[in-house]
Amino acid sequence: MDAVVYGTEDCGWCESVVRSLKKHTTSVTKVNVREPDNLEEMKKFAGKDAKSVPQVVIDGKYIGGYTETERYLNIINLSNLTKETREKSTKQELNEDGTIEW
Repeated sequence: MDAVVYGTEDCGWCESVVRSLKKHTTSVTKVNVREPDNLEEMKKFAGKDAKSVPQVVIDGKYIGGYTETERYLNIINLSNLTKETREKSTKQELNEDGTIEW
């Protein structure tokens, strides 16, 4: 996953979301919206009325702010855990006594 975080240098929520994204993505690009061209770029994704930061785009898809991004990452984590559990359970074999060893 490639993420773009639109924010400012002094935004605590921006830094928090960057830290979270770095745990889950292959790359995180920070874009300073104090530069007018960058602000306009952010508004293309987030909408012309977007005034708060951070605003996050992952793999070209607009996710939202800090809360929406955390929610998105939690869903991905849950999905990955569920997938790992399914894969693990299909590899389990019965013991001689008919039980499954976890």
